[in-house]
Amino acid sequence: PYDYEAKIDLSSRVLAVRFDDGIVSILDAATDEALVSGERGFASIALEDSQGSATWGIRAGPDPLELSLQFGYLADRSRDLMGSLRGELEAGDSWMTMFNNRLVHGESLAAIQTDQNRRAAGWAAVSEELAALGAFVARTETWWLVQRAIEAGRDLRSRLRLAETEFREATARMTHIAAASSRDEDTGRLTIAAKFAREYPQQIQRRDAAAMLIPVLNASIDRLATAITRRLADQDLLGNADLPQLQFLGELPAERASLADALGDEPLREQIELAGAALGRAFVIGNG
Repeated sequence: PYDYEAKIDLSSRVLAVRFDDGIVSILDAATDEALVSGERGFASIALEDSQGSATWGIRAGPDPLELSLQFGYLADRSRDLMGSLRGELEAGDSWMTMFNNRLVHGESLAAIQTDQNRRAAGWAAVSEELAALGAFVARTETWWLVQRAIEAGRDLRSRLRLAETEFREATARMTHIAAASSRDEDTGRLTIAAKFAREYPQQIQRRDAAAMLIPVLNASIDRLATAITRRLADQDLLGNADLPQLQFLGELPAERASLADALGDEPLREQIELAGAALGRAFVIGNG
């Protein structure tokens, strides 16, 4: 009921979900930090709000690209197996011999081959539709990630600039106070002048708080930038905006299909430039 990489509101948190190589991760939408991860497409997280606590389970659906490969393999492998049936075997009274000989007997083989060819064509068609769907879904995930990065990046960079200003100002003020104070000639220990006795520890706290926050904010910016860079460099993760024509799988929901125009290469490129400006990074799509 949600798009991977898009923001979702659960209890008091704004989260996002990423599904990659069978691992589902529940992320803080603003920092891209993985709060919990689970294998086999399932993860759960306990959240609290004013109503109490609740555990939310996130189960990822099958990856269309992976299903496409499986259906393609099914079509090719079944065709190869049917081609290996050459005639009756004389290999003793085993179930394999009996099974083979019944398959190749008389009209059975022709009927089975006809049915297999028909089914293989259907499996191949489903495989093609899943591949097209997978590419479109991947593009929507890329788009949602970029939208998150634009919003989160602006906030993170704003907070980073404020923290850096706090650090500089607190450090400068501490330097000024130290210059106006005295030092013990024997130990070199700083003795803060009485009029700065209350302010100096406050400035220490101000400086230290900023010093702790700056790397946290930079790490959040780096995580978002890394996630975008990885997607843009991998065609399977980047996907495309071609609206899949689905006959076997059923039509896309209208809200998904309505995104097609916004997912095109040029609109996406514009959004990526905005994300780069928000995060202070330069992004390149594919080979540029």
